[in-house]
Amino acid sequence: MTKTPFNFFMLYIPIYGISTIFVNDAFNVNRELFRRTLYWALFSFFIGIANYYATEDCIKSLFNKGHCGVNLHGGRSGQKLPNTGGISTCLFFLVGLIILQSIYRRDDHMVLQYTATLASIAFLTIVGFFDDWTSVTWVTKIIAPIFGINGLETGQTVLLVFSILIDNCLQIRFHGLYGDGSEKVFIINMCLLFLSVNIGLLSFNWFPAMTFVGNLYTSFSGAFVLVIAIFGKCFPVVLLYLLMQIINFVISLPQLLGIKECPRHRVPRYDLIC
Repeated sequence: MTKTPFNFFMLYIPIYGISTIFVNDAFNVNRELFRRTLYWALFSFFIGIANYYATEDCIKSLFNKGHCGVNLHGGRSGQKLPNTGGISTCLFFLVGLIILQSIYRRDDHMVLQYTATLASIAFLTIVGFFDDWTSVTWVTKIIAPIFGINGLETGQTVLLVFSILIDNCLQIRFHGLYGDGSEKVFIINMCLLFLSVNIGLLSFNWFPAMTFVGNLYTSFSGAFVLVIAIFGKCFPVVLLYLLMQIINFVISLPQLLGIKECPRHRVPRYDLIC
């Protein structure tokens, strides 16, 4: 099935629109922050659109180079799909983060936060890229309970970040900003950029998928959530949202410790007859 810009905007407008409304309502009491955040939301919007078209070109390029995996949803013989479709999403996010860092260049505290964030996410993205292109053996130990299921990896990440964003907006709306509010501003700026670039990828990974996101994307999104939890000082909230993943980790310990066999991708069995 061919994806069109209509599919993209059907996802983009509700998710990003609701996010922007909540953000603007939260910062309405502070006109300076309101103005800055509105400009950033607008800038992130255009980055998201650019990433949609870049992802489309990236998918074609990866397919032509033969870097593909088999999508079992494609039928008995399977369907070849590009393996690392999340690469342009990661790159656009990092470029946006560099621009955001330059905006706060006069604030030493914010510059330090954004530099640490950029370094952490970039490093783990490179690790994921290396994993995708070399298929190193240690990936059998990675916990990926829904790896390869169309739309779920990207979808759960978008839902998680959307929830974190709304939670922080409600906290600002009802409890105000503490101090200079840098932690909240950091979380909201990052979440707006992340959501904007990820919705484009989600539209291509949505069932029936046109691409797999790859371990590059899962490493990137995991690093992003961790950075938000640490620098945004909302670790308990993130842990609450990741409760099911933590339960999965506990259940998976026998496989991770070698007591039971641990396959490369732990997904439900696929019955070709059905």
